[in-house]
Amino acid sequence: NASWGGYTFNSTALYDAISSARSAGILFVAATGNDNNDNDVNPLYPASYDLDNIIAVAATDRTDNRAWFSNYGARTVDLGAPGAAIFSCWNGSDSDYRYLDGTSMAAPHVVGVCALLWAHYPNDTYLQVKNRVLSNIDPLPPLAGRTVTGGRLNLQKALGGSAPPPALTADFTADPTSGQAPLTVVFSDKSIGNPIALDWDFGDGSAHSSAQNTSHTYNNAGDFTVVLTVAGGNGATSAKSQTIHATSPVPSPLPLPLPLGGATATGQRPAPVSMISYDTAGDEVLDSSQFHFRVSGAPGERYVVEASPNLVDWMPVFTNAVSTFGFYDFTDTTSGTFPQRFYRAKPMAGGPILLGEADYRNDRILVRPLAGVDLSVLHVLLGTRVLQTFPAMGNLEIVQLPAGAIVDNILALFRQSGLVQYAERDFQVQGLLAPNDFRYQDNSLWGLHNTGIYGGTPGADIHAQDAWDVQNTASNIIVAVIDTGVRYTHEDLADNMWVNPGETGGNGVDDDGDGYVDDVHGINAINNTGDPNDDHGHGTHVSGTIGGVGNNTVGVVGVAWKVQIMACKFLDASGIGFISDAIKCIDYARSQGARVVNASWGSTSFNSSALRDAIDSLRQAGIIFVAAAGNSAEDNGVDPIYPASYDLDNIISVAATTRTDELANFSNYGSTTVDLGAPGAAIFSCWNGADNDYKYFDGTSMAAPHVTGTCALLMAHYPGESYQQIINRILSNVDPLPSLAGKCVSGGRLDLQKALGGSPPAPPPEKPTVVVAATDANASEQGPDSGSFTITRAGDTSSALTVNYSLAGTAQNGIDYQQVETSVTIGAGAGSATVTITPIDDNEMEVDETVVLTLSADAAYNIGPTNSATVTIQDNDSSPPPQKPTVTVVATDGDASEQGPDPGEFTFARTGDTSSALTVNYTLGGTATKWDDYRRPEGDMPESVTIPAGATSTTLTIVPFDDEEIEGDETVQLTVSPDAAYDVGSPDTATVTIHDNDQPSPGNPTVTVVASDANASEQGPDSGTFTISRTGDTSSALTVNYTFSGTAQNGTDYQQVGTSITIAAGASSATITVTPIDDTQVEGDETVVLSLSADAAYDVGSPGSATVTIHDNDQPPPQKPTVTVVATDPLASEPGTDTGTFTLYRTGSTDAPLTVYCAVGGTAQNGVDYQALPGSVTIPAGASSAGVEVRPIDDRVIELPELVILTLSADDAYDIGLLNTATVTILDNDILGLNAEPR
Repeated sequence: NASWGGYTFNSTALYDAISSARSAGILFVAATGNDNNDNDVNPLYPASYDLDNIIAVAATDRTDNRAWFSNYGARTVDLGAPGAAIFSCWNGSDSDYRYLDGTSMAAPHVVGVCALLWAHYPNDTYLQVKNRVLSNIDPLPPLAGRTVTGGRLNLQKALGGSAPPPALTADFTADPTSGQAPLTVVFSDKSIGNPIALDWDFGDGSAHSSAQNTSHTYNNAGDFTVVLTVAGGNGATSAKSQTIHATSPVPSPLPLPLPLGGATATGQRPAPVSMISYDTAGDEVLDSSQFHFRVSGAPGERYVVEASPNLVDWMPVFTNAVSTFGFYDFTDTTSGTFPQRFYRAKPMAGGPILLGEADYRNDRILVRPLAGVDLSVLHVLLGTRVLQTFPAMGNLEIVQLPAGAIVDNILALFRQSGLVQYAERDFQVQGLLAPNDFRYQDNSLWGLHNTGIYGGTPGADIHAQDAWDVQNTASNIIVAVIDTGVRYTHEDLADNMWVNPGETGGNGVDDDGDGYVDDVHGINAINNTGDPNDDHGHGTHVSGTIGGVGNNTVGVVGVAWKVQIMACKFLDASGIGFISDAIKCIDYARSQGARVVNASWGSTSFNSSALRDAIDSLRQAGIIFVAAAGNSAEDNGVDPIYPASYDLDNIISVAATTRTDELANFSNYGSTTVDLGAPGAAIFSCWNGADNDYKYFDGTSMAAPHVTGTCALLMAHYPGESYQQIINRILSNVDPLPSLAGKCVSGGRLDLQKALGGSPPAPPPEKPTVVVAATDANASEQGPDSGSFTITRAGDTSSALTVNYSLAGTAQNGIDYQQVETSVTIGAGAGSATVTITPIDDNEMEVDETVVLTLSADAAYNIGPTNSATVTIQDNDSSPPPQKPTVTVVATDGDASEQGPDPGEFTFARTGDTSSALTVNYTLGGTATKWDDYRRPEGDMPESVTIPAGATSTTLTIVPFDDEEIEGDETVQLTVSPDAAYDVGSPDTATVTIHDNDQPSPGNPTVTVVASDANASEQGPDSGTFTISRTGDTSSALTVNYTFSGTAQNGTDYQQVGTSITIAAGASSATITVTPIDDTQVEGDETVVLSLSADAAYDVGSPGSATVTIHDNDQPPPQKPTVTVVATDPLASEPGTDTGTFTLYRTGSTDAPLTVYCAVGGTAQNGVDYQALPGSVTIPAGASSAGVEVRPIDDRVIELPELVILTLSADDAYDIGLLNTATVTILDNDILGLNAEPR
């Protein structure tokens, strides 16, 4: 019984699990879902899988109608069963019972019937039991066309009815279903219903097979759909398909393993599921003005409950609710004000059903390398790709994963490399939007000026009306709204949108070179464009509160009447976004001059180091980051929400207050983690539906922009103040509220009037000035002897000071010297701190290398004149042995001639040491013949030359021999031969052309030959022909001589042919027929080459030779199999429960067993680090593959990842393919620590 399911997945792993039950003859009864949904169109799994052991059950009610909530499907739902108001056991106590509705209640009726049928008919197969159920229903009109059977379950009929024979059903198994090409897959027929014929289509364009069981090799990478079609004796057919996934061969990287990833039995992410039921007990007395309900879902997940008066306009009434027991109860205290109200529950991420874990991207991660470390080699090994790097954030990288990779596996490999500060998921965040209150239909901006209407408290606002007499514009301040974007054409926002001074706009060109085309008002980080238009509304609403245009007679007014709003979109149309895109927006805002950032979004499900680094880069640039505190009515000190809860002093965390100066019932709080409150309930502002669209919304998302706008006005009014002073002005000048006492740091609500006019807080101490010096500028590998930098500060030393710096120079951090962080803290009361450079003593011969430390700018300090210093690391390794020279050859005179004769010349050159002579060997080729056509001037033609001591080159001259033969141009090709005394470089071959000076005799005809039928065959036999043609006078006969060569033998492979033919008088050509002899020898194709012979009676023209190919018609004996090896599970781990696997494959016949010999090597020791592997593996008869398991031995030794390399050995019984070696990596499970042992 499976009374659960989901729409957002089609899990291969779950399918395979249910298929394994089918193979064991087990029925799987599944609920079809409770969304009044057509499963034919929008399938719900597992009920919709195409497996014949599944019975998919809809729900009927007590009037034999389909239950109003029940899913249906003419092809995918089998039958109905009672599922409305079902009374059964409950878990409250041992005597607890309850009414529930749902297809979850219908399915168990069918399960019980199956159990009774099997007890009554113990020999029936699962298909016969299923057929008894489906063939003996009660037909119902409401189920006609809505289920396969059109009826409701009938136990009486099923027990007494006949069982029809099983229908013809195609089925098969494939092993394996994925792997590296060449991939050999064994297919086994499992069809039922007495098929009489089978057809296998392997999906790669190859020939079909009609065998019952077969195998097929996929030589290329790709996804191939295999289809088995079976036919019965009555003309019926059935088909089943399955996808085979063949990947490109991936080399095992060193020293780290590369996971194959993908949806495997062990690597697949659990798919989301939902369980929906309705309480119909009817035993609860409800308050007439309130409505109480329970939402059931996945334990620990977060949901939003939405309400609607008309099933059209949905608004949230409660968000971020957390349940550790799989449900939560909620009371809607305002339901009494509506004539009717409907409710629905959705996951916080949006979507039609309750989701499981889906809070990060599965195709990218965030990685920050250690200072000075280049990760390019690691990216190559792991197949990852850097999408974007942020130098201001310590070279933080957004990393794209290879297709099919598993996020956590890749993260583990980055962390194990020792090259990164952190590697983390690209977490999902969401806009912190709380519900709209439907009762507000006026334009009252109570958060700015509260007159007490609609139950408000006069003065429960930020006192903007009075503050605007002091300052109401901030036209020179750029505010970055990092959100869902902004409707930048809105009537109340268009005039206040930031305009990028470096961008022309509309020309399709990235004018300012920042990577974004036409980013006039900001960016869309989701698709990396310059159009941040809002497709949700949240960012537009936020922007209207910050800076809706003032005094323009329309709409609303923002806290700042004039301000520059920079739109940075990273949340999508559903209000969901990812950390990587938020970081892009933060980097853009910093580089484009923003002074304050608004972040009305967050999540409690992560604590991202990458996001913290990004906000810290804003701090270093003196930029304020205003963050919404969250809407789950929780204490952020206990359950922090990020980014609001990061411990950075440029963050202002904002709670929401109501028009009565109470803490909003949804707002988060925190005595040390939330700074202040601001109006955030029933806030009226701009919306994205149209240029004149406005809406009410609640949320800390609406509170934060009140503070952001205040920051902008303060920065304009006090232009010389630091970000700390601006924040202090806000927090020191709040309105204290009893409702916020102990709930936030300041204990009060934002007061713009006080902040603008209040006395400034005591100025912070003057920033210290820091300098750096190399106090020990000389380090050495010998010892090693360390060097040191000293960073000194001048000024106040009462508190600790963290100083940031970068490391450069020719030495590499972590490679040439022990890893050094890129910041140091000068302790409270101390004036300096030391950074030590400790060289790593390697065996590499290097020149002296440098470490250059340069101080980085920060808002916490000034940098003095000596901002950089250098430590030199001296090498202690002796010079390496001299390297072998590299030899190359070129034709320095590539044209020679018999005329003269004119010689040609080759020049040999060497690199490296020239203190001694070097003999270079070579070979000669080409169409010219040594001795007959050329030689050296000395008269000989040796096969080596000597480059003298002190020289880098020498020459070889060849002199053509002037004969009287008409030859045409000929070539001399010289190739340098390998030798232990030198390496052969490029070019290693050169050519000299010898030009002929002999002219054809006057008046002679010119004779040529072609293969006028170039293909002959033993089959028939089918003859081939040569045609010899002449030019000139044809008045007399001409005898032409020729020779035969090639791989076919005259008189043996073809009928004897003479070596001359006469072209008759008056004719210009004659033919020579080649008739093959049909023997029984397996020879392969053979050639007959006819070459014209010289004669005084004619000249030989071009072409002077031609070829006829004789095709053999005899079949070769069976070929030897080709064996290959692949690491089908390349990762193993101590203690041994996680094993690795090599799989050996063979091609060809599987009739007999085949023993394959192999050698085992690698850094892991056979029998020590893993259970001993044999030197041979036998692939059994009937099988095309065999596995070798690598089972680690759990020791107590702390080790790096170790490699097991299996290499195939040669044998007469088989050939070895390209994939002749494979690697399994064993990961260690031991942790560095102290072992206390008794002595």
